[in-house]
Amino acid sequence: MAVSIVRIFVTGANGFVGSAFMSWPGTANTEFVGLVRGAPGAKNQTTTDYSVDHLAKLFSLYPPDVVIHAAGSASVGLSIREPETDRKNSVDLVSNVLNAMRSVPIAPRFAYVSSAAVYGNPEKLPVRETDPTLPISPYGLHRLKCEGLASEYGALTKTNSIIFRAFSLFGKTQRQLVLWEIAKQAITDNSIVFQGSGLESRDFLSADAFVEKCMRVICMHPATPQTLNIASGESTSIADLAARILQILSIEKPITRLNKPQNGNPTHWAASTESYQSLTGDRSKPNFEQDLASCLQAWKSDLLNIS
Repeated sequence: MAVSIVRIFVTGANGFVGSAFMSWPGTANTEFVGLVRGAPGAKNQTTTDYSVDHLAKLFSLYPPDVVIHAAGSASVGLSIREPETDRKNSVDLVSNVLNAMRSVPIAPRFAYVSSAAVYGNPEKLPVRETDPTLPISPYGLHRLKCEGLASEYGALTKTNSIIFRAFSLFGKTQRQLVLWEIAKQAITDNSIVFQGSGLESRDFLSADAFVEKCMRVICMHPATPQTLNIASGESTSIADLAARILQILSIEKPITRLNKPQNGNPTHWAASTESYQSLTGDRSKPNFEQDLASCLQAWKSDLLNIS
């Protein structure tokens, strides 16, 4: 008996997280279609302006079984400086995608890549999906609104939307956020500068490991809506992160701590991954040192133009 193909659309397919989904090895019965604003970078990508009309046309020509939404804003700082722009690139964008999906005769399932920014500064750690959501930035607030739209779509179409809350992702194609900034300074600058105290902590996970966990859930076809923390479950201080980076690179550099308030960013993050583990049975631990070393090798090569 022939196995039906599961068609998965990925928005923001040329972005940091979207490209990681597009690089997932997949299975014999999965077909990925990437949506991008610019010129397609691969044969399985197509250009869209993300308007409802254009998306609806694409979905009618190639009806998706699943839409993974990985497009949109990715900067807390920019959201504070330009909150309206952040809203357009998050809430309005999700609204357009969901409205277009409603035009498909058999409603596709929706998987939304959200952020731990919805928690703000958690009252306790590790933070659970049922803990209060108290965003401290427009970025976090808009992500929470997008989660609401995703849940509404799932309830109205009875398709059980999935919300993945990402914490601190990193990967070879990344060119922003704290891990990249410290690594860049370690490789190219005379010293490393912490904007904060260095005592702040994050829950780091490679983008590839994040995608592997997300796809495990998507392929399960959960019987109920899911909101899941997708993280390592371990907390690493910024100071410890810098020490690990310097050790892996086998270099020594002075560190300066500016002790500036980190507006819009939480002080500490550590995720509870019990819900994910209970749903999937996956209790594997990511190899942070190995993933970090691989990432640093690629960045070093790019930054120093090593062939």
